[in-house]
Amino acid sequence: MASGIISVAAHDQRRDCVSAALAATAAVVWTGLLVLTAARVVLAADLVRVDLQSPAKGFDFFTLVAAAGVLGVRAAIAGWDRIGVALSLFGALAWLVLALSMAIYRRSVTPAWWSASGNWLLAAVATQSLAVLAGTLAGAGRAGPLQWVALTCWVIGLALYAVPMVAIGARVLCTSSPPARFTPDDWIVMGALAISTLAATGLLGGELADRTRALLADAAVLTWAVASSLVVPLGVLHLRGLLRDRAARRYQTRWWAAVFPLGMYSVATHQLAATLGMHPLESLACIAFWVALGAWSLTAALAVGSARTSIRPSS
Repeated sequence: MASGIISVAAHDQRRDCVSAALAATAAVVWTGLLVLTAARVVLAADLVRVDLQSPAKGFDFFTLVAAAGVLGVRAAIAGWDRIGVALSLFGALAWLVLALSMAIYRRSVTPAWWSASGNWLLAAVATQSLAVLAGTLAGAGRAGPLQWVALTCWVIGLALYAVPMVAIGARVLCTSSPPARFTPDDWIVMGALAISTLAATGLLGGELADRTRALLADAAVLTWAVASSLVVPLGVLHLRGLLRDRAARRYQTRWWAAVFPLGMYSVATHQLAATLGMHPLESLACIAFWVALGAWSLTAALAVGSARTSIRPSS
């Protein structure tokens, strides 16, 4: 997800070499993770079922859908529409399977609000990624039904954002321990709004009623404004958590959850500026891109260092 969206951001900023390298990285990593996930489903179905029942892990499966949507958008940008269509079909099918599986396995499980984190919003992010991909493909010459698919996904994505935010807000306000107040996943609170902005702006180029277009434009500006207002508070909370908790400074895969929203914010800001003529925002999109690329580079370096440490033979 992180590599894919920063590839799109790099394309927006006309950094073609960076965009191509990150797109290739995203495709390879996603394919590898898809194979590993399929193998785990086949070989360890019981463990997968337990994960789907877990509030802390279940929503993580939606990253498979979100990443497929991002890769599909990047493929469509490159002119590979058939790959984009294939990824959209895969993402929609995976979304349905995950939604049904979680509904079945969680009937007897009540998620605790104090365990709520930004990863609960991954269902909303995955849904909006399908909206963005459908809108991109519609803009590539497939107008009509795809526009309504994108609009439907956008509405569902907003609904899936609102409900978990109540639990996340309660956790932040009612817990006193700094690690409990913030996790890297909480950046998704901003990223989910940014991708909602991107989905809305993508629909503005379609053949919709004037009232619908006006509503989408207002919603795009509103979601972007709220996302923008969250960047500094999230950054402060993240920094405070790193300073107060030594364990939080060690590499963890959750750090990638903070990289994706930064890249998404850059893409959403660029598209908002281009679609609504808010050209001064292009500078902000450029700044956000370099921040996201820096965060990606740092996280990737730490991931490599952690992997080398873990496989180094003990003396």
